[in-house]
Amino acid sequence: MFNSVKDHFFKKTLIILILILPCVSFAIPLKMNKVELLNISEHSRLVFSFTGPFMYHIVPTSHGSKLTIDFRGTELATSLSQVKFSHSLVKAIQSRTVSPKTLQIIIALHQATITKPFVQKPRGRFGYRLVVDLL
Repeated sequence: MFNSVKDHFFKKTLIILILILPCVSFAIPLKMNKVELLNISEHSRLVFSFTGPFMYHIVPTSHGSKLTIDFRGTELATSLSQVKFSHSLVKAIQSRTVSPKTLQIIIALHQATITKPFVQKPRGRFGYRLVVDLL
């Protein structure tokens, strides 16, 4: 009888673990692995590439000549110094860690700009991306 109670307890515990385990986050850091600045016709396009699904928040500014984007749970895994600004609306780009789990990208602009962000899911050789059109 003791073995059957023990087996029953073990089976219930195993079932609970199997149900809960997918909900546990294993703290694999999300990485921003590429930043590109493209000049398209009459506007500029910033493309941020990630190793997985991401969350972002664009912090509005009253004057529009600066753009700040917060990325929760993200590490910067590329150098921003390789982003080329020539002939674009972007004057400079910097990063900083706002909290242990939030990466902040600050983009200085030459003039007040309208931003149009959109997310692109993985397709072909491209991974998760945030695209920000600067109009």
